[in-house]
Amino acid sequence: MMKLLELKIGADGWIEDVDLLPYFFRLTIDSATEFLFGESVNSQLRLLPGYQSSKMGSLEAEFARAFDAGQMALATRSRFMDTWWLYDSIEFRKSCKIVHDFVDHFVQLALSKDLRRSSQEKDGTAGKDKYIFLEALAAETQDPMELRSELLHVLLAGRDTTASHLGWSNLHFFFIS
Repeated sequence: MMKLLELKIGADGWIEDVDLLPYFFRLTIDSATEFLFGESVNSQLRLLPGYQSSKMGSLEAEFARAFDAGQMALATRSRFMDTWWLYDSIEFRKSCKIVHDFVDHFVQLALSKDLRRSSQEKDGTAGKDKYIFLEALAAETQDPMELRSELLHVLLAGRDTTASHLGWSNLHFFFIS
């Protein structure tokens, strides 16, 4: 995030007005996907000049865009209350498919890794890796739909709640200082 903001610093050392909320949302989706899946979607880094995409490539960017679009559609649906089903666009369905496919990719990796890990534990060759939330969930259940649902719920909280809090904290700091 700071590297992107540095690009906005003018020759005089000052920066024009910047809406920090998109930066906070990208920061928190990057950190949340790193924690949940073990791999960040790099939504901040991809905006830097000369960024080289990871092995996931454009799927990362599509996921972030689809996550936003899907969330906006769900917010609209919630306003319809009992008639939520009236709001059902093709864009919403495409967004849901992209998000589900992206998360399902990591779920399948975790499930196959869990199978490899259990065989390594029998062999005594298991090593200590970084903590990945999905792997901990996969140790509790092998149901891919349940894993996807849990991940999306935590991702929603990990991104939106945290980004909103950062925005309010920043606003509070600005007015109090």
